[in-house]
Order: sequence, then C-alpha cells, then structure tokens
Amino acid sequence: MHLRYAEKSDARNILAFIEKAGVDSEGIKEQIQHFVLMEDKQGNLQGTLGIYKLGDKGLLRSLIMSEKVSQEEILALFHEAFRLAWQKELKDLYLVTNKSSALPFFHLLGFQEVAPVSSPSAFQRFYQEAVEENEEIHFMHYNVKKEA
Repeated sequence: MHLRYAEKSDARNILAFIEKAGVDSEGIKEQIQHFVLMEDKQGNLQGTLGIYKLGDKGLLRSLIMSEKVSQEEILALFHEAFRLAWQKELKDLYLVTNKSSALPFFHLLGFQEVAPVSSPSAFQRFYQEAVEENEEIHFMHYNVKKEA
C-alpha cells in the first residue's frame, strides 16, 4: 500500500469512497488538502483519514478502510496523519469514536480521553451528533507536539 496526501483532483474519488461507506461527507471538499490517502499498487483507494482543521486544532474524521488493509497499514495511516498535522502547524488533534474496542489502539497512539468541552465548539458539534446516534461515545485528544 502507498500513502500520500490528497490533492484537489482527488475530491471526486474521495467523496465516492466515503459515501460508499455510508459516512457523512459534508465539508470534505473544503478540507481535501488535509486528507491522507492509502492506495493499492494499481492506484485504487483503500483508505482515508482526514483532518477537519480549525486554527491550530484538528478533528480526525472519515477513517475509512477497505477489508484489505492490515493493522500495520492503519497504524502507518495514523502516523502519516500526525505528520500532516505537524506540517500544517496543528497543536492538538481530537477524535470522536463509538467503538470502545478501539480505545486501546487510540491510547497506544497517544490519545487520551477528554471532556468535549475542552475542544473548540465546532468540534463539540460532531460529538453531539454522534451522541444522538449512539449510546456510548468517546472524545479523545492528541498533542501534536509529541510527534514533532
């Protein structure tokens, strides 16, 4: 698998990949330059991880993986997203998850669970939408400076 940063010309393929997975694609076109893509040898999209950037903070979103992606490749995708966040001079990354089984993985990456009120109000909206759809939601924070 090959990792690379998205370009504006990737927008149509990314949107189709995300919508096929049944994930909300609102605002993605405007944030396309903050996406990491995983492609197979033929250039077919196999995974995405985006950053919704707001000032010096970012919210990880649209983590979509095909069934072909290994755990090691998912780890590499996150590390590339951390590198992108550092290059974009972000200080903090947040994520929202409804998968308690993924918490040990996120902790291994350096994320810590925090209260949503500790994040920008725009990110709290994503948390509130997730709470409306799921019983158990986790809001997590990562200090980008650690990766630099």
